[in-house]
Amino acid sequence: MSDEGAGRSAVVVIDMLNPYDHEDAEPLTRSVERTIEPLAALVGRARDEDVEVVYVNDNYGDWNSSQEQLADAAMQGARPDLVEPVLPPDEASFVIKARHSIFYGTPLEYLLSERGVDHVVLAGQVTE
Repeated sequence: MSDEGAGRSAVVVIDMLNPYDHEDAEPLTRSVERTIEPLAALVGRARDEDVEVVYVNDNYGDWNSSQEQLADAAMQGARPDLVEPVLPPDEASFVIKARHSIFYGTPLEYLLSERGVDHVVLAGQVTE
């Protein structure tokens, strides 16, 4: 995943802590059902190869939410089978976003810069 002499790479896992209890959950779950195994494999490979893994997730309008609360809510939701394979470990870098963009109004760019990351792989759902 990384080249000798190149800067660091990071896998950014986007919006995978999802309770799937919203209006457009059905088409989203159909998509995630097809991609969860390859996504979990990518995250596992990144960890094995010491590639930075950063989780970015919507706060669903809850300004008091934390990584743990978002993970708990997702695991209590309609499809924990689509959440559990990519649950962030406690020590994971985690960025909460309040809008659609992972960069707008978040510290993600700064975090990646501080870690020397110059190659980013975006993975997750609704990443258009």
